[in-house]
Amino acid sequence: MKNFPRGRDEPARTPPSSTTRASLAHSVDLAVQGLKELDHALRTPVGAMVVAVELLQAAPDEATRAEAREVVGRQLQRVRELIDGLHELTRELETRASAERLRE
Repeated sequence: MKNFPRGRDEPARTPPSSTTRASLAHSVDLAVQGLKELDHALRTPVGAMVVAVELLQAAPDEATRAEAREVVGRQLQRVRELIDGLHELTRELETRASAERLRE
């Protein structure tokens, strides 16, 4: 790791330990995997809502439009659950990152 000049008030930086680097690499791998899963999980309800909106616009009968509205409602609930899960995961990762920084 290259050492850059620092200001007078800036403390000397020590390079991260191999354990810290391994932990960081593992965290990044987990984050990437989680984002891939989230991407896939969001595509399904969004795709279903796109089709439902097309039905709402084109369906000649009220029964089909009512079914399409139900699909949109269910899929929006699924998206809301995914977003809530993402929020919880973000908070957990922030907590872990803070704890890791305190250990250093």
